[in-house]
Amino acid sequence: RLTDPPPTTEVASVTMRRRGLTILALALASALVVAACGSDDSAARRLSLRFGSVTERSTDGGADGRYTTAAVNGMNEFAVDLYRQVAADTGGNAIVGPYSATFALSIIYVGARGQTATEIAQVLHADGLDPADWHEGINAYDLTLDARTAGSPTEWNAANKVWIVPGLELRDEYLDLLTGSYGSPVAEVDFGQSENTRGLINGWVNDETN
Repeated sequence: RLTDPPPTTEVASVTMRRRGLTILALALASALVVAACGSDDSAARRLSLRFGSVTERSTDGGADGRYTTAAVNGMNEFAVDLYRQVAADTGGNAIVGPYSATFALSIIYVGARGQTATEIAQVLHADGLDPADWHEGINAYDLTLDARTAGSPTEWNAANKVWIVPGLELRDEYLDLLTGSYGSPVAEVDFGQSENTRGLINGWVNDETN
């Protein structure tokens, strides 16, 4: 949730120490990643969304669960790393949301290449999987949680979104993975209209999560 007007260019960073290294994952090019766990769709109806050739989330075929176990194992290892780092920095009680952090980093991973992609994969413990297999496994796991909680007393909502300036050039394969594997087409917002944009993003978070 944004409490201050978003800047024109946003840098989202996650720092983890692993095997004595400080690994920094960066989301650049005016992209702001919001990940939250928690729905009226009033804010969603006002979003200007960008698609490639894929316009719906994959719920079969690519999301058949073949890589779910590997993705969950990686997520669990990342959760332990994250908690240890946060606990060491705070020196007291700490509450972390590894599920949302995993999705936020995975969305960045979709667009990463070269050394950046390698370091993000190491942080997520996804380096034993092909990137496409990691995204497939994450998608299958998320859909499994949705299916298990449907119709039960447990209420489960997960929402992830990348926000960009209008007209930013993006490759179709990036747009397709965000939509197909994460159910999260890119949203265009005018960061120059800071108050309106802050209200739109906060409204979307409020509508999509608890």
